[in-house]
Amino acid sequence: MIFLDSLLEGERAGIGAFAAIGRSIEQHLADLIFESELAQGAICVLLKKEMIRKGGAHMVGRRREAAPSNPAGGIRSAIAFARSHQARLADMIEDAVLNIFDSRLNAKLMYLLLLHRKQVELLDTVHAGAASGKSRSLSER
Repeated sequence: MIFLDSLLEGERAGIGAFAAIGRSIEQHLADLIFESELAQGAICVLLKKEMIRKGGAHMVGRRREAAPSNPAGGIRSAIAFARSHQARLADMIEDAVLNIFDSRLNAKLMYLLLLHRKQVELLDTVHAGAASGKSRSLSER
């Protein structure tokens, strides 16, 4: 249950990280980021339901780990933060899957693992776009 709670907090931080990026880049990239932000929200719902199913309703709160909304280093720093965060969550899930013998939960975690790996790839693409000047400064919003 502690693992699920920790994962939920990390997923919540991911929502903020994607939102910060989405506000700072061109529209076509922002649409891709928005899809990832929605996926993060869906993951949070899935994790909350799983925690409640396992008797951890008391642990499902509204705490939020804050992600930087305007990182000092600009958009490239925000993307790097989100990428490392997604990679860390994927690693966390990958490590946990080996020790979880609930087949239903394990299947959900494998899905989340694949989703996080795809998000890391997306952030690599967005980072390349930001590096080539396809981002807006926060003051242009």
